[in-house]
This record gives sequence, structure tokens and C-alpha cells, in this order.
Amino acid sequence: MNVEANPLGQTCSDEECPLARFIGLLVRDPNLLPITMKDWRKVPMERKTMLFETVRAKFNIEGPKVKK
Repeated sequence: MNVEANPLGQTCSDEECPLARFIGLLVRDPNLLPITMKDWRKVPMERKTMLFETVRAKFNIEGPKVKK
């Protein structure tokens, strides 16, 4: 499923609803992201990368590159 983004990296197509639902499922899974993590900035980069790759495996995300 293709997902396009505007110059700010925000989704702007009919596919954004399934994308948001899928991301919601990921972040609510305690095996992927412990509930004790209250600050996204404190989540290890390896975990963020794994979550992003999981999303990319399901959705073809097009748009600006994300800074690392």
C-alpha cells in the first residue's frame, strides 16, 4: 500500500487511516514497546528502527528522508 507524504512528512492520502491504525497496534504491543517507556526520546534507536522497518514492510512510504 503506497503512502505519500507532504514536505513536512505528514501523510496526505486515503491510506493514512490504515497506517495510523497499524502504528497504533505496534505501539500498544508490550513486546515491541514496553509500557514503561513514557518518553519517545528515551526509546533506544534500535527499537525505533525495528518499528519503522516493520511499518515499511507493510506500507510503501514515500516522502522526505527522516534525519537520524
